[in-house]
Amino acid sequence: RFKMKDLGPLAWFLGIEFERKESCFEMRPTKYLEKLLQKFDMQNCKTRSNPCNIDTHKIKCEDSNELADPELYRSMVGSLIYAMTGTRPDI
Repeated sequence: RFKMKDLGPLAWFLGIEFERKESCFEMRPTKYLEKLLQKFDMQNCKTRSNPCNIDTHKIKCEDSNELADPELYRSMVGSLIYAMTGTRPDI
């Protein structure tokens, strides 16, 4: 047994905003994603509707440089995976 407290209708959980509609819940990760952009100093980046240009030629391995900070890259990807699996499968 444990004690519980009613905090009212769900509005925020783990950085995601919830709004109850007539037949569903609407989830908006806007604040979470804005914090991510600030965290990784990307708040001035340009948005794209399509993440990759189909006409772009593939980069060969020998043209690629080592990442300056692989931990930063893993942190970015992990944060996006959290947003994707929780709310935005289109990311």
